[in-house]
Amino acid sequence: MSKLDLSSLTVGGVAPSYISVEHAAQLMDVSHWTVRRWITSGALPARKMPSGGLRIAVADLESVGEPVRPDKHAA
Repeated sequence: MSKLDLSSLTVGGVAPSYISVEHAAQLMDVSHWTVRRWITSGALPARKMPSGGLRIAVADLESVGEPVRPDKHAA
């Protein structure tokens, strides 16, 4: 399984360890509703932030599957 390309999300050259539902959906080339279904079904762990938003560990996202089109989001 290939690693997700997080080059567009890096800050100071450091890739994030947690990403938003929207970024996860972009990386996996699915809708944010699909990512939310994965979370609700228990297929994808997520953490709720104090602000109420959800964050997903990149390592957990990589375990769900490979991106359909990893080159789509390349810089």
